[in-house]
Amino acid sequence: MGCSFSKAEALVDCRVLDTPAERQYDTVTGLLQQIFKARPCLGANPAPVAVVGLIGEDRLWFKSIQGLESKGGQRLHSFCEASLRLPCPTLMVVPDTLQDARFQHNQFVVNPPHVRFYCGAPLVSSEGCILGSLAVLDVKPRTIPAETANLLCSFAELVTRQLEKGRVEAWKRSANEAARKRTVRALACFEEAVVLCDVSTPGWPILYANERWIQSVGKSEQECQRSSLWAMFHFVAPSHAAQMLYAHAAIQEQKPFTLSLEFKPATNDHLGEHIPLIGIPSLLQLGKSSGEPVDVPTGYFFVILRPNTQAEAQQQGLPPLVTIPDVAPVAESTLRPSALESTFAPLSPRPSSEQPEALSEVSLGPLIGVGAHGKVYRGCWGSLKVAVKILDCWMDEGEDAADAQGKGPLLEAVDEAPDEPGVRGKQLQQVWIVSEYCDSGTLNDAIDRGWLRTRRALDAPPDMRALLQTAQASSGRAASQPAAGIER
Repeated sequence: MGCSFSKAEALVDCRVLDTPAERQYDTVTGLLQQIFKARPCLGANPAPVAVVGLIGEDRLWFKSIQGLESKGGQRLHSFCEASLRLPCPTLMVVPDTLQDARFQHNQFVVNPPHVRFYCGAPLVSSEGCILGSLAVLDVKPRTIPAETANLLCSFAELVTRQLEKGRVEAWKRSANEAARKRTVRALACFEEAVVLCDVSTPGWPILYANERWIQSVGKSEQECQRSSLWAMFHFVAPSHAAQMLYAHAAIQEQKPFTLSLEFKPATNDHLGEHIPLIGIPSLLQLGKSSGEPVDVPTGYFFVILRPNTQAEAQQQGLPPLVTIPDVAPVAESTLRPSALESTFAPLSPRPSSEQPEALSEVSLGPLIGVGAHGKVYRGCWGSLKVAVKILDCWMDEGEDAADAQGKGPLLEAVDEAPDEPGVRGKQLQQVWIVSEYCDSGTLNDAIDRGWLRTRRALDAPPDMRALLQTAQASSGRAASQPAAGIER
């Protein structure tokens, strides 16, 4: 992912540096403090620090910080700075700063507050620049499940939309269509009304609401956060209440569903397809399979209300499922309930096609990373932890991706190609590759953290014994036999 101009210019365009505190950011950091509060049995600080940090030319500045009195610090060697060197947007997680060669001498580690744990999701601008990070810090070593990290990445997307809201109108007026197409975030995202609610609690109380939602329902932020989803919405007809049975089934399976409003599991999905995706390192395991006493907020779902019109519902001949009682009038383009839709949706932005039948028992978890030709997800196959790599292959009609590679049949799904140069008239064959899950991170992780050096220092020489053992283990896994009936 490239950036057409500097992150400093992007921040200037956002006009946020050195601005006063704003409730929308403080609400996010305050909520993250509560979500990331560790169990006492794990011995972690009960009140971690949550911060929105922005990277200026020569400094790190905090737009919002909870749990610590600070306005910023030096940019050099900061946690945010380290994230800039990653090849694609990736969550930066440091379970123990004293065991990581990059941060042993960090100003926030050797001086108060003596940070020992860091987890930060990059704030990716619509041009692909890293503006800073949304991060949680603790004074004791710890780890978190991948599901909670996924929630942090979604909030990073919402924070970035808030940062860029002043630029949206200028983009919409732009006559440079080519420049607009180069953005990595769809402009329609800024029109989405979003809340986070807890579907495990009666009424589904609202924990967070973005500005668009607040404007749409005509209530204040405090009123929204003191309310519940079903205090704002109700079913048009009693017969539609049966749809809730399907909704509860989707909640149990941690799958997205629609009740006119779009529901996405906060711990297992992204806010949409046309946004920058943030990888979560493989060293963070799925909480449900880790065997550790971790809290995974599986009851948290993002609820998305996209602009729609009654005319679209009438064209489909379907009645609206929900409506909003007793709210102030809003603009036509701001809020309209959508038509009754199928209750289950694909695991967006999961594979664009259906999951292969042979892998129907594989459940996908949060994203690990994005490459040039596909994505890698952590997942479970029964009780087995696996990594699932999904490759996008645009093939001519009648051509098979496996035949093109000179191999036997692979597990695949076929979709239509988008109307874009280079793929117009082709078909998308998505090839699924399931492999053993490695929870030790990547080789680059090990090198960066100093794990493959004679001591935990960036200037230490390589540990040849550790390097050879790692190479031997990697080659052994590559040569292992695949499961019966499944080709590598």
